[in-house]
Amino acid sequence: MPKRRTIGFIAVVLVGVGLWSNTARAEGEKADTTKIDRFKPTWKSFMVGKDTYVGLGSSMSISIKPGGGWQLSHSVSVETRDYRGRDMKEITERLTNAASKVVPGLYSVNLGFGENYMKKKTLGLARFGKDIVVNNEFANANFTLEKPLLGAASSEIVVKADGRRGLNDYKYDSAISGSVSGSFRYGFGDNFNIRGGVGTSRRRESSEIGSRQFGGMPSKADTVRLFVDYGEGEKAKKPLTVEYTRSFGIDRKVSPPRGNALEILDNPDKALQEEQRKITELIMMGSYLRPVPWLQLEFQFKHELSDQKNKVDTRLSTKRVSTDIKGSATYYYASSGRLRFDVTNYEGEFDYGPQSPSSFEENKKSFGVTVRQEVWDSIKVYLRGTTSLKQQFFKQRRTNPRDADFLYYGGIFRLEAVPFKKVSTMVSANADRYERINIDRSLSGENRVDYTYEVKPGFTIRPLNWVSISQEYRIKIEFTDFVHTEERNFLNRTTTLDTKANLTIRKPLTFGFNYRYLMKDTGSYLSPDGGERWYNRQSEDFENGLFLSLIYQPEQEFTIKAEADFRNQKNNRLGTVDGQKAVTGTTLYESGSLRVGVARKKEISWNGLLDLDIAYVKRFGPFLSKERKEYWEVDTSLTFKF
Repeated sequence: MPKRRTIGFIAVVLVGVGLWSNTARAEGEKADTTKIDRFKPTWKSFMVGKDTYVGLGSSMSISIKPGGGWQLSHSVSVETRDYRGRDMKEITERLTNAASKVVPGLYSVNLGFGENYMKKKTLGLARFGKDIVVNNEFANANFTLEKPLLGAASSEIVVKADGRRGLNDYKYDSAISGSVSGSFRYGFGDNFNIRGGVGTSRRRESSEIGSRQFGGMPSKADTVRLFVDYGEGEKAKKPLTVEYTRSFGIDRKVSPPRGNALEILDNPDKALQEEQRKITELIMMGSYLRPVPWLQLEFQFKHELSDQKNKVDTRLSTKRVSTDIKGSATYYYASSGRLRFDVTNYEGEFDYGPQSPSSFEENKKSFGVTVRQEVWDSIKVYLRGTTSLKQQFFKQRRTNPRDADFLYYGGIFRLEAVPFKKVSTMVSANADRYERINIDRSLSGENRVDYTYEVKPGFTIRPLNWVSISQEYRIKIEFTDFVHTEERNFLNRTTTLDTKANLTIRKPLTFGFNYRYLMKDTGSYLSPDGGERWYNRQSEDFENGLFLSLIYQPEQEFTIKAEADFRNQKNNRLGTVDGQKAVTGTTLYESGSLRVGVARKKEISWNGLLDLDIAYVKRFGPFLSKERKEYWEVDTSLTFKF
């Protein structure tokens, strides 16, 4: 941020605040003699340290209440980040001045101006090492009239104006914009409400890129909104809700081809004065009915449209249209049980321009059944089954013959039980079948069926108030079966065992223990010479992990933490040696970390607060850079309120 410009901003703010506060204070003293704190400065300094960067920052803010309902504020902040192991540094500065006044039920006024500055290096391969610089001055004003107008139960008129100018990476912009919007709510009786609103905005922008100038680029946007609801209670529980929103406009600005800013940095002549015509539309209708105590009906209709047409780079034009209809019926066959049916019908169109082979249409229909049942107070049962058919049809079938049908069948079972007072158990299982059928025979080799099976039992025991022990066992099988190319199928089997224990030895001291065992093998099913299929394992992985934590909290605002973890990983590659299945290679990994730290909040003199969270971290293992093996983790701040 240029020093002279920043000083000028601060000087203007202080002079304005001084004149304003003196005048307002003189008027306020005549009207009110109550002693209040009208001047509140706050200063904050902070430091953040992580495994990737170290950040330092400071901020100063002043809040003034000169009287007459006005509140003034001024803030200045700066933050720098140095990245560990990289010659990279980021700096961010912000200056903000604001004034506001609120008269409840009548109006509110908000004024502001300031400056933002940011400089950082990029990590992208295309422009690595080139700085991104953003330096903008801005000013804005906002007036809101809350007094009901035109016989409405409530209304709101909002007038906004703002302007900005400055550098935005590869271009220098200046823009001025304004908007007017209004919303009204009318109530008829106790249950019928109509809300509506309209809004319009205008923007005029100019840009400079090198020696090239782009001026007089007007943009506009208009919005219409309508909401109708009938009934009592929450919006989702009303017999009828209707919502309609439509927005349309033209957005003109300078942009690089296909959004690649590097081309502009290297050659400003490639800048494009783009024009985008945008239309968005949303229609929603919902209904919630409970005609009898044992039956609940829900319905939802949703139609969305998003259309963007680019005048220059037409390849970026997109159009999305979708219609989604959902219906459900819930039958309460008992006070502790219910049966629910769900039906969904979805139609969508995705158009990425006349030259894009990726444009397609999509249809999806699904049906689901859910059962929930409570047996006494200690057993809960949940069952759900779903099936769906999704179809995709590409518009350029000769160029992109990827039309396909997707069939899905799935089921979920979950049982929760409390057999004894301090023992709780849970068992869940799910099975999924997902089939892809390509319509064009040239892609029939990609036809496949994906299966997933998972079983997960577990329990938790609390024998004493200060002891909690839990264990969870999980078996997951993932199998992909290619219909016409059997040698491409594969199978993943994963077994996990988690054991946890938490002990509160004394009130301020807590110990946590977690042991995890994981075993995973991968392979495929083959049929040699057309005979019986057999499982061909290709690799197996084993992992043992131990996680320990110790928390000591002698005071509410003071905590000492110690955490440690250790992992042992073993990977075996399997093959055939002398006609026998054997391990052909083994890789071992060991990793772990130790973290010891303290967290402290302490009030100090002059209305100060110290918030300290600091820890020493030491790690070991493969693929760790030098900077990430040993470092300090810091999140601390010092605040003074004068």
